[in-house]
Amino acid sequence: MGVRCERTGSLYPLGPGRSHQTQQKMIAECIGISGIIDLIVKSERLKHVGCKATIALTRESFDYQNKIKEENGILPLVRILRSTKTSERVLLTVIQALGALCLGVANRNNKVTQEKISEEGAINTLVQLLLASRNEYIRVEIAITLGCIILGNKKNQELLLDESAFSVHLLLDLLYSTDTAVQLRAGSALATFAFNNTTQQYAIREAGGIRMSAFQRFLDSENEEYKAHAAFQIVVLARVIVDRDQVSLSAEGVTTLVGMLNSTKDETIILSGSLIASLAHTRAGIPDAIINLWSCRHPNHASLLGEYRGPGCRGRGPRVSDL
Repeated sequence: MGVRCERTGSLYPLGPGRSHQTQQKMIAECIGISGIIDLIVKSERLKHVGCKATIALTRESFDYQNKIKEENGILPLVRILRSTKTSERVLLTVIQALGALCLGVANRNNKVTQEKISEEGAINTLVQLLLASRNEYIRVEIAITLGCIILGNKKNQELLLDESAFSVHLLLDLLYSTDTAVQLRAGSALATFAFNNTTQQYAIREAGGIRMSAFQRFLDSENEEYKAHAAFQIVVLARVIVDRDQVSLSAEGVTTLVGMLNSTKDETIILSGSLIASLAHTRAGIPDAIINLWSCRHPNHASLLGEYRGPGCRGRGPRVSDL
């Protein structure tokens, strides 16, 4: 088994990008869940590979998430999280793996895995790491994973509230990091916390809210991934952005994402479609606005969205009342 693990580690692609993600999932499926769990308890390098394989296998897949839980794969991940010997490289991937175990397609939460993760004490451990770590990349990934663990889960939200050391100020501080990547990920963390959660939205607002300048540079960016994520974030966080009104923010974000479906890049189209699907599960009016925009821009393809053309489609996009 040891030789097979080492060979797996040498073959597993660790780079970014959708093509690498596809390769990673294919290899993870070949390794199998029991093989992945075995990797997680091996050497530092194989722990890293095992965590990457967990992410690849469970990303947006309730079936694989539940199978990892059923085969007792969550506890080894939490043990890595707690170990003082864990390197920052492995710590970063195990944090991401725990987050991946919690959400399915379109930000649908998996209560089974969320509650197993909380039962193993991961919420407290993550909060302590958030306070102790000086590495902004680790801290922002912890923030995102905590958001995934509590998303749509009242029980876990209450457990986080019981952590007196935790505050949304910790997330807001990351939003104003000098590192661009940390800023964008912090926006994702705040959006995950605020997603269909008026309590967290209120807490962010009470903590001072967010200014539009935190998102503008990403919305103006030529990097389509940055732009898509920022557009999603301003819709979800529209109620807590203090220097713009909710209606215009929602309209801008939805319009930007729908427009990006015309991109020449497959990755952008897939990302935008995924984010639009998530927004369809938020406030009333958002789905109608999305349909109206698509129908107005693509009248010959309205059938793709159920042959629906709403009253907002008169050559002027969605009505603000839809949002």
